[in-house]
Amino acid sequence: MQKMLHRHILMFERQEVTIFGAFEGVQICGMIAVTNNGHISLFFVRKAFQRHGIGRMLYLAAVAFAAREVHASKITVNAAPQTV
Repeated sequence: MQKMLHRHILMFERQEVTIFGAFEGVQICGMIAVTNNGHISLFFVRKAFQRHGIGRMLYLAAVAFAAREVHASKITVNAAPQTV
């Protein structure tokens, strides 16, 4: 996990990925990261905040951003079966 986080920090610094977050006050509830080619590279919602539409809100924001800002014609994601 630490290695993956470090990789995304570097991508963020190079402006290769955009990260969206959902917050309740100062607590992060969920996040999604989308690369400049329309690939979702991180997507998490904290257990306590699942089933409240936060994931859908984050996903729709990322898709709209990818279409509008980086002109992605499709969105891709890799997911392990146990994480869905």
